[in-house]
Formats: sequence, C-alpha cells, structure tokens
Amino acid sequence: MASGGYKELLVWQQAMQLVEMIYALCKSLPKDEAFVLSSQLRRAAISIPSNLAEGSGRRSRNEFVQHIRIAYGSLCEVETQVLMVERLKLGEAEWNVLYKHIASVGRLLKALSASLSVPSTSATSETLETSAT
Repeated sequence: MASGGYKELLVWQQAMQLVEMIYALCKSLPKDEAFVLSSQLRRAAISIPSNLAEGSGRRSRNEFVQHIRIAYGSLCEVETQVLMVERLKLGEAEWNVLYKHIASVGRLLKALSASLSVPSTSATSETLETSAT
C-alpha cells in the first residue's frame, strides 16, 4: 500500500472515530481513574489505527495481516474495558452506539485480514507493491 494509503481505509477511519469516542468516555470517568483505566483504555484505542498505519507501511502482506491481528486484539481490549466502565458505572456514554461502533470496526478488521490472507497464485505476490520505492 502506498504511503498514506491507510488513511483511505474505511477501517482506519472508523478506528479513528472510535478513538474520539473513547476519549469522550474517558472525560466522564472519575479523576481517580485517570491514571489507571482511562490511560489503559486510551492506549488500547490508539493502538488500533496506529497498527493499521504501521502495518500498511510494511512491504510484506504477512506483516500487514499481523498488524491487523494486533489491532483486533487491541479492539477486544477496548471492548472489555468499556464493559468494565459500564458495569462499574464509572462513566457515561451512549453504550449502544459505542458497542455498535466497536462491532463495526471488528467486522472491518476481520474482512481486511481475510482479503489479504487469500492464498495467492504468484510466488512473488507476498510482497506488497508500493508507489514509493
């Protein structure tokens, strides 16, 4: 993928929106959670689009897929932490909207990973072509 091409990925755009939603949620958390749950939640959310960007910059399709999997793991971490916040009644959010967005990002990550994991017929298709060499 060409440099900056990740910005055109719907999954990256949706992940960036998720970061915004998580930051809004964290603002509603009690101050004593600022260095614990809030910090961890923000880091996990930031990891999702960051891994997509990093993986897209790699020349190997396998490396990109690995970064997508890491992003998916971070998404699962975010979902778990959001569930904690809701169950402990620590913050305020439009929970249904947030959970639907998390699910949407998850579906997009899985679809992107699947599309890149399709076995190729060419031995050289392992390496992604980039416009910047």
